[in-house]
Amino acid sequence: MQARNARLARLPEILERIGISRSSLHNFIKAGLWCPPIRIGSRCVGFISYEIDELLKAHIRGSSPTEIRELVQKLLADRKEGI
Repeated sequence: MQARNARLARLPEILERIGISRSSLHNFIKAGLWCPPIRIGSRCVGFISYEIDELLKAHIRGSSPTEIRELVQKLLADRKEGI
């Protein structure tokens, strides 16, 4: 398995990188089309960079919403397993 970059990225960086609004990102998360952030403090969250990379690749490939939801579920399962 390829090593993953587990750097945490804050919300402003993610929004700039993917080019959507904060509300659009929250709608994607709610619809299961994007991985939710992890809590890194009482008022601070971060997004895992390799998850963002995988999701961007899926969107660029033109994956269907169903395929993207499956990818999100896989990434969240990997997160729980500590991969």
